[in-house]
Amino acid sequence: MGWFGKLAATRPYRSWLGYHMLEELGMTEAALNVAERAAQGGEFQTSVVLFNLRKKDARATGRFADVAEELGLVAYWRERGLPKVCKEERRSPVCRRAAGTRGDPHPRPSR
Repeated sequence: MGWFGKLAATRPYRSWLGYHMLEELGMTEAALNVAERAAQGGEFQTSVVLFNLRKKDARATGRFADVAEELGLVAYWRERGLPKVCKEERRSPVCRRAAGTRGDPHPRPSR
């Protein structure tokens, strides 16, 4: 098994790799399924893959905003400022939620 196979087999990277590969194949719903399960299970430790600038389909969904919130990104952005991707995608559900702007089509219920 080469270095990539070993990396992909380690638990923290399986979700990252699965999300990335599915998104690259244009399988947005399947990628979001992986991200949701991983975020809820505490396995999605490499969130940088969520922000591939070429891949906007997932970020255009309320499900993506839920994943970002589950990972603690929304709270972080509210405290520290919006990420650069929100300059270009300010109308996306995740950027609206992080900005606290009305119009998030899938607001997350408070706990």
